[in-house]
Amino acid sequence: MKLAALCLALALGALCPQAGASTLQLTQGGWDQGGPLTILFTGDDLDLSGGIDTAELTSFSASFQLGGGGIVTWTQADLGTDGFYYASPSEYFIKADSPLYSLYEISLAGTTFGVISDLTSVLAITGAPLQADGSSAVPEPGTALIVGLPLILLGLRRRKPRNYCGS
Repeated sequence: MKLAALCLALALGALCPQAGASTLQLTQGGWDQGGPLTILFTGDDLDLSGGIDTAELTSFSASFQLGGGGIVTWTQADLGTDGFYYASPSEYFIKADSPLYSLYEISLAGTTFGVISDLTSVLAITGAPLQADGSSAVPEPGTALIVGLPLILLGLRRRKPRNYCGS
């Protein structure tokens, strides 16, 4: 009876959606000057919306090679409250403002636009989408529970001695 209740609890846990942290590295080329843009972030879709917003980020960094030389970087501190949303390489919004440079990226419904600017002018523009270079998902708690708990229970389960009685 206890084993049946435990199996039912595990099955219900598997059906409930779980949030999972992930780390993604994105690259964007196609800039009219300079490039590429590289973005690295870690976040967790805590509200299960299908995307990661600014409040759900645990780290963010971006860098861009300027056409005339030099590298511009942005950190999580450069993102405003509504400056980040990422669902996929075809659906995202990123707005970061450092003291000298701004980054604006948007992709929605098949249209992509990216711009890098300084305090006075636009430095580079692209219409190329972000490309996911790699990702690393942290195992979800529900998945770890579903896989690990039955294995532990099997290991702890005592074999009952069989009583072979002959007549």
